[in-house]
Amino acid sequence: MKSKEKAKNEWDFLGIKTDRISWYASILAYFAIALTLAVYLFKFGPASGFSLSSQQSVWAEFGDFFGGTAGPFIGFASIMLLITTLHHQRKQLDEQSKLLALQNFEQTFFRRLDGYQRQIDEFEFPVKLLKQHAKSETILRGRSALRQAALFAFKGSDERECVSADQVKPLLKKDWDALYVSRSDWLGRILRTLYGIYEWIDASDLLTVDQQWEYCRIIRAQLSDAELYLLFANGYSEAGLPFKRYIEKYALFDNMNISPSLGSLQYLLEHENIYAESAFSSEQAKLNLQRR
Repeated sequence: MKSKEKAKNEWDFLGIKTDRISWYASILAYFAIALTLAVYLFKFGPASGFSLSSQQSVWAEFGDFFGGTAGPFIGFASIMLLITTLHHQRKQLDEQSKLLALQNFEQTFFRRLDGYQRQIDEFEFPVKLLKQHAKSETILRGRSALRQAALFAFKGSDERECVSADQVKPLLKKDWDALYVSRSDWLGRILRTLYGIYEWIDASDLLTVDQQWEYCRIIRAQLSDAELYLLFANGYSEAGLPFKRYIEKYALFDNMNISPSLGSLQYLLEHENIYAESAFSSEQAKLNLQRR
């Protein structure tokens, strides 16, 4: 991609590299001056004994000769230099405009990321959703609430320990739906906000593939295991399938630590994993991006 952009910037005037136009124009001007002086000396030098004249009319004739002979070449060279100057100015303006656009993008990126983090801090999980704490009025908030929500999604309200293999996936869908319905005001906004940021980055024409990867990596570095567990469970629902594309494209589950208490998650990874290898490997995800 970079080589194509470089070629586009260099080869844009009559098939000649703009950096070479200045060189060609300078050579043309020097050659025209040298050739004109050589012709003048060869033609009129012997007659004057190669001495400088003291007559004004002779110098006026020399000026007319020089201007009429070398002038068109120097004028053409000047036009070429002007074109090169205008090209470089336009290039600098384009680079400044792109830099400003990237700065605006980055400011917006961190504002949106801050908004997402505020939504995480505002997330609430009442422990009464768990059967053993049905009468409790305790409400967890922030990442503690997210961790409990992730446990709820994979272990249910009764925090079951053992589930038969054929029940793991159906129970995950059932418990996820129950969690989403009860916490939709918070959980829905969190997932939509995060999805919107990834979609916005992926669709940006300002960013190169490497820049898109870097911004997505910044987000991934801030995601806790609880957030990753919830994203993983969300992918098994119909509403979560669109997010699956970005999870696999930008390796969101790379370095995700599986809690020993989440046996159903481990089972899904080993037997009913719906995510491609790139979701768990940055190397594979980058390789897929390079192939596109």
